[in-house]
Amino acid sequence: MRLVLLADTHVPRRARDLPAQVWDEVDSADLVIHAGDWVDVALLDALSARASNLLACWGNNDGADLRARLPEVGRAEVGGVRLAVVHETGGSAGRERRAELAHPGVDVLVFGHSHIPWDTMTPGGLRLLNPGSPTDRRRQPSCTYLTAVAAQGGLRDVVLHHLPALCALSIPSRNSYRRIRPHAWAGAYCTWGYGNREAAVRVSRGEKGASRFELKTADATANPYLALGSLIAAGLDGIEAGLEPPPAIQRNIFKMTVREKRHHKIRELPGNLSEAVDALERDEVMVAALGEHLQDHYSEAKRQEWAEYSSAVHAWELERYLDLI
Repeated sequence: MRLVLLADTHVPRRARDLPAQVWDEVDSADLVIHAGDWVDVALLDALSARASNLLACWGNNDGADLRARLPEVGRAEVGGVRLAVVHETGGSAGRERRAELAHPGVDVLVFGHSHIPWDTMTPGGLRLLNPGSPTDRRRQPSCTYLTAVAAQGGLRDVVLHHLPALCALSIPSRNSYRRIRPHAWAGAYCTWGYGNREAAVRVSRGEKGASRFELKTADATANPYLALGSLIAAGLDGIEAGLEPPPAIQRNIFKMTVREKRHHKIRELPGNLSEAVDALERDEVMVAALGEHLQDHYSEAKRQEWAEYSSAVHAWELERYLDLI
């Protein structure tokens, strides 16, 4: 069972909507868990309609309309894992002890309120997870959410995803995204395959199996130090977490239906520089690898570049629309 863990979305006060990347994760998940502070019932309606299954609770910023539809503590068992979700657990000091006393018979407790990602195990074996907030980072380096897999009585693959964030560093110009599109053999999809030109990561087979891999979402406008450094940081994070890659995609992704892409958990990469910078700022590992000072200045420079492009009048626009004015 693939899980998506959210909390403290605060829509529409802190953001107009959830990030597109989060909605993509919702589409491919078997269960979405939300630890409260929705703020508006409209997001609950939207998430209930789009998620395969939803386990949720209300938070301290949720009014009577949300509390009438949601419990204070939500519970479910999936993949042999006994889950509970609650908004508040109190301060960090003594949290493990309080959680064990308040939630006996639970394997994993998902909570929110602080907007601070948290992953610890109590002496009694209760795992505590806070996904942070995907819309309001507060004092954190980036907005965050979690994904995980529940299977055979355990929780594994509790990870963040970095490929969309890498785009801001490996294809960092406005012009880079002219070729990063489906059916252009440029790797527009967040997946991998052997010799698959539509996948962002392409593995070439040698005489004795896979001999090298190619990150297709890279070009000559990238700073090689930033691009390679961020790629190494993403790889090390996967190694430290003990992650295994999903099955290789060998089909022409462009010809797959939307249902087939969702089944294989394939999503498109950012479609422009602005979306790539958004993904970079949400990615905790990439932000930490760059350092807050460098990341802030890099994002500011790229947003200025995008603003200048967006406000400029281009020759195509003059040719297309001048006669209509």
